[in-house]
Amino acid sequence: QRRVHGGVSSRCSSDIMAAPVMSTDGNMDIEAQSDNLLSATFGGQLHQRFAASVVSSVFASTRSHASGFRKAYANIDVFRPYFDVESRDVLKRLIKSLVPDKQADQTHSFDLYGPTMLVFTLVAVLQLDMKLAMVTVKEGSLIGTAMGTIFSYWLGASGLFYAVAYFLSIPMSLLAALSSTGYALFGYCITLLIDALFGSGFLFYVALMLFGGSSAATLGSRFFNASSDPQKGLIAAGSVAACHFLFLLYLHYAYAAFYTAVADLR
Repeated sequence: QRRVHGGVSSRCSSDIMAAPVMSTDGNMDIEAQSDNLLSATFGGQLHQRFAASVVSSVFASTRSHASGFRKAYANIDVFRPYFDVESRDVLKRLIKSLVPDKQADQTHSFDLYGPTMLVFTLVAVLQLDMKLAMVTVKEGSLIGTAMGTIFSYWLGASGLFYAVAYFLSIPMSLLAALSSTGYALFGYCITLLIDALFGSGFLFYVALMLFGGSSAATLGSRFFNASSDPQKGLIAAGSVAACHFLFLLYLHYAYAAFYTAVADLR
């Protein structure tokens, strides 16, 4: 009995000593699982927050781009009335661009359709003139150079004339300067077309003084009539008319040579 009792007691004591070891291992497993659960939960929350921030940034960027497109369309829509013009009105303004105004026309309205068409027409005339003059050019470079030259003059000269009117206290809007300068290119088209078809003879010089000179004088008269001070108006009219006429001389005498020199450098 003592042996049995001793064996039982020894087994009980060994079971009691083993029990804490098993309990300690169980606690370590539970703590490890808890740590894994917490890390997984935190990682999931971090991932969700990152995804939400990415979605919100993409949405904000898309909304800003949409707003920009809407504003750009609205800005384009502002210019639409200036291109919505009747053909007979354009014809009348073409004729008026060659007749100097004696006094300010209060009923005169402005558009950008006629000037834009005149720019493209003048580009075609320059291209015809250079091809008839047998100027050797690279394919596709002639029309691009002519378009850049004429558009630069139209926009640049309009801005310059507007600045002159501003500094001389002449009430002239930028739209009026753009429209008046653009319609003044009509005299350019006639003069250079005669030059391309008939050469630089007597007929050209007649057209130069008749159409080129009258278009420059008409453009200058618009600024003179808009001024309340005759002295300032005369300064503005002389500056505008001289600049406009000098650019016509440049197109006739120096444009082809300048273009050829630039093409050779390329």
